[in-house]
Amino acid sequence: MAEKSIVDTAVIHRTRYEIENFVLGEHPHPARQAQLLINEIRYVQTQIEINSGKHVKAGLEAELKILNEILADMSEKHDVPSLLENIETYEEQYWVDRLARMAAIDILTIGKIQPDHMNRIAALNDTAFANCVKTTANLAKLLNDGVVQAERQLSQDMVPQEMM
Repeated sequence: MAEKSIVDTAVIHRTRYEIENFVLGEHPHPARQAQLLINEIRYVQTQIEINSGKHVKAGLEAELKILNEILADMSEKHDVPSLLENIETYEEQYWVDRLARMAAIDILTIGKIQPDHMNRIAALNDTAFANCVKTTANLAKLLNDGVVQAERQLSQDMVPQEMM
């Protein structure tokens, strides 16, 4: 009997690392992470129901298992139903933190806050606006310090040019 190809046997899906760091990690507050996680679970469940291909279904089922594990871990740290029920309580701080992060990254990468991000920041009330500006400045400094530190470490780890 012929050996099956990796193409026929591999189960492809998003990893836990990807989901935690790049899907949920983009959102700085547990209430929004819980909301997004539940939407992801619902979406994947729906995709499992409508997809009949064995490879797609296997990948989706593996991903659903990961999503449910993340939700279980989150439930150990937080009262998820309460977070969702009281999500409005956290919204202003969520947006201050999220916009500050985007603005700080803009400052470090392109030297100024992108117009769309500034437009959103300007839509905040006066107190939230001031908090966002302060948080942006602090975060930009922290990120910049981290980059400088990494660059210093890199320059120390490099082989001197005369040895090459």
